Amino acid sequence: MNERRNNKDYDSENFINVFAVFKLVLKRFYLIVISGLIMAIAVFLIVSIFVSPTYECRTTFYVYNYSNSSSINNSDVQAAKSLAVTYSKILKNNAVLDAIVKDVSDTHGYSRKELRDTIIVSDVQDSQLIEIAVRTKNADLSYEIANSVVKNAPKEILRIAKVGSVEAVNQPEYSNKKTSPKTLYDAVLGFIGGMIISFGILCLKFFSDATIYTGEDVEKTVGESVLGQIPEIKNVQKNKMWTLKKAGVISYEDKISKSGTFSE
Repeated sequence: MNERRNNKDYDSENFINVFAVFKLVLKRFYLIVISGLIMAIAVFLIVSIFVSPTYECRTTFYVYNYSNSSSINNSDVQAAKSLAVTYSKILKNNAVLDAIVKDVSDTHGYSRKELRDTIIVSDVQDSQLIEIAVRTKNADLSYEIANSVVKNAPKEILRIAKVGSVEAVNQPEYSNKKTSPKTLYDAVLGFIGGMIISFGILCLKFFSDATIYTGEDVEKTVGESVLGQIPEIKNVQKNKMWTLKKAGVISYEDKISKSGTFSE
């Protein structure tokens, strides 16, 4: 019986805590929103001022395996899929990068290491496709490197692998639209993050507050019943002394009389 009562009291106390937190959130909701807006503005300014935009140009290669027959069988497809994985590794090989560097180094002075960081190669799982993305801080440069990849990569791959073949599915398309940073998206994330942080601070302050505000707080802390409470006196007049009369009536008297002495 006592265990059931304790569990009931525990559930009731948890419900009260959750309800109190809910009331606190509603009461301080404007602060949470303001914190979110401040964080969103800060993220927007930081991203806009300090983060350099990047531009991306993409292309796709299709890998296939030579076959003596007029029809393509399953073994050819499986071999092509394996070749796609191998070709994706060769695309970042020094020989391929050096061939591309020769095209772009004269005007942009790119090194092999810098070029390797700009080219992102990924083989599409369980397919014969290789996706290539070129990301730089210049839209013209991204387009130029992507075109150079399409021109030089297939020749170097076949020279190294000496098996199968690869072709560009689509030619790179020029775009001056930045791919990152996504300023508006980052600002929205900042707004949400600011609200979460503000909410966490309010909850931490609420649960760590050991101040006694009401008689119920005294009963929970001490475990004893409250016999009486001193009423809160509001709107006390300046230079007035007050006394508590019968039935809780407050009476004011002049603190300093006109003659300069206290009135009785």
